[in-house]
Amino acid sequence: MFEQSLVINAFREITGADRVISDEVKLESFIVDQSFTPKRKPIAVVRPMGVKDVQEIINAAARHNIPVTPYSSGKNNQGFALPSAGGIILDMSGMKKITIDADNRNAVIEPGVTFDELQKEASNYGLRVLTPMELPGSASVLATYLEMNPLYAWPKYGIETLLTMELVLGNGKIMRTGNGASPFVKKPYDPHCNPYVILNKIWFGGQGTLAVATSASVILKDIPESNVPVCLQFDSVADAQAMIRDNQIQRNGEDFFIMNNTELALLIAKDREEVLAVKTKLAPWNLVLVVRGRMNEVEYQLKDLEDLIEKHGCIKMQGGDGLLKQVLDEIESPAGWEKFSKYKGARNTLQFMITVKGLDMVQKIAEDLCTKYSYPVDELGYTTLPVDIGRVVCTVSFSRNPEESEETERIKSLYHDLADELITQGAFFSRPPATIAKSVFERMPAYYNTLNEMKDIFDPARIMNPDKVFVI
Repeated sequence: MFEQSLVINAFREITGADRVISDEVKLESFIVDQSFTPKRKPIAVVRPMGVKDVQEIINAAARHNIPVTPYSSGKNNQGFALPSAGGIILDMSGMKKITIDADNRNAVIEPGVTFDELQKEASNYGLRVLTPMELPGSASVLATYLEMNPLYAWPKYGIETLLTMELVLGNGKIMRTGNGASPFVKKPYDPHCNPYVILNKIWFGGQGTLAVATSASVILKDIPESNVPVCLQFDSVADAQAMIRDNQIQRNGEDFFIMNNTELALLIAKDREEVLAVKTKLAPWNLVLVVRGRMNEVEYQLKDLEDLIEKHGCIKMQGGDGLLKQVLDEIESPAGWEKFSKYKGARNTLQFMITVKGLDMVQKIAEDLCTKYSYPVDELGYTTLPVDIGRVVCTVSFSRNPEESEETERIKSLYHDLADELITQGAFFSRPPATIAKSVFERMPAYYNTLNEMKDIFDPARIMNPDKVFVI
């Protein structure tokens, strides 16, 4: 058992006394989110200023057998940055270096850089960052990409948004990945496969379970000349399935997602009263695309889209320019769950992959469980993000009043029962929150055992989120 005061002094010698927080009240602010993950207070928060500090902190933690939980912004709202094993929080929010490579359209950033900060810097070069669904602009770009939180532009660009990384392993060693690790390659990414590129991929899934990413190269895109949002309306998700598939094949629009009226109203509105008003103007299901590019490119895509609309007999939102402008504003500068939560005060989401054809099944299971637990079906939120042909990322959201303990317990039970049933029906949870991780890994023991073997290699002292093998 370690002596707490001696350990805290050891970290103060590395970073300076003012960069180690042990005050009980201040520590509370680092374990605040709306997830159902159990919250455990750390013994201290340690704030490095660079990779050398991170290396020394991890080495000291290994010597004293102190668990380490990385913290970049604390905005994922899924419990990923909560120190479930106690120990210290490695707060990298002060690491904010940004280097823009305008020629190759990427940026090298540290973990404390937020979407708002990178967006502001990139715009000086005529570039923009790809923004996340659900998370606010104050979230860490590096942690968001590393944890594979869905981005609005995934249907167009896929998940290859993080190109190379600099990592500190649990044994204190530094590893650099991607072609940037080679002294002979100037660009950070090469589509031709080689060992450097392969090694870049194994770290995806979690910040701090196998290593701590201290910097990364991320892709940027040009600021388009024209951005045209379009909303197609459907009575049911089944009615939208054929249109989803055909548009995936044609690849119209950079941002492409489907929301039911509850979720889209939460995205658009500023408060509870406005949510209720906006919801009446929306169809039960809404397919949103944002067509971007030069004026002539946008014109061609809109013509292709009109052909699809005619083919499927879709209804296009009319007179909704103000609402669509608000949708576009949210994509460009997301407020995420911090705004969505204002409806009732708290928000919990369950995210998984499923086939397009499985969406009906998801809706039926969710609504049956809502009836069982007396949760209003019309307050369920659904978001569907196509990731490849025939497969989508689906998010089911629940709004609740955090002051109502009985309601919270009911929704917690509903949340976990829904997860269990979806797992049984074949839904794939690529980034399961801690409270359902056991159910996920029980069905994939070979995968779980392999991750544990990798953890023994890269984190022999088991200090990096010691009870976790992924982001969970």
